Amino acid sequence: MIMVGEIRDTETAELAVNAALTGHLVFSTLHTNDSSGVPPRLLDMGVEPFLLVSSLNCVVGQRVLRRVCKDCVTQMEIPPEIESEMKTTLGPVYDMIEDKWKKEGKTLKLPKIVGCEKCGSTGYLGRLAIYEVMPVTEKIGKLIVEKTSASEIQKLAMSEGMLTMKQDGYVKVLEGITTMDEVLRVAQY
Repeated sequence: MIMVGEIRDTETAELAVNAALTGHLVFSTLHTNDSSGVPPRLLDMGVEPFLLVSSLNCVVGQRVLRRVCKDCVTQMEIPPEIESEMKTTLGPVYDMIEDKWKKEGKTLKLPKIVGCEKCGSTGYLGRLAIYEVMPVTEKIGKLIVEKTSASEIQKLAMSEGMLTMKQDGYVKVLEGITTMDEVLRVAQY
């Protein structure tokens, strides 16, 4: 295994790809807005498309946001406009979560921050990450070779089951561990 601190230039990108092609498992970081932006970024750095497809297995995007304070958080009903936004963004995932809660005899609620002495009256205490994981499937590999845009790669990845960071954030809001404001602050782009 090899860890490349950050890929910032063509030389580093080529070294990482060559190491992966020789059988090493390579981990690295690259600054993009989301996981689907990684292939076009590496192509822009001069990595050959066929080499990129041969060496790239999976891309993970992440952002860190604040966790609600467990000592003072309360719950509130979901306003209709927020519920509509969540249903639109989450699609069938929203229905799965709602069904799970109904089976447990609960209704979906949103966390409402209050603030206390423990959290310094902010309503937040600690951090958590939201993720998106994009496996480089055969279909995604074909889009990479064709030098397709990040938005087209993301559409295909989502059709194959990938959750975006925003969607993962909304799931965590419904789980009561962060707020909509936090998700929109870090994952709205």
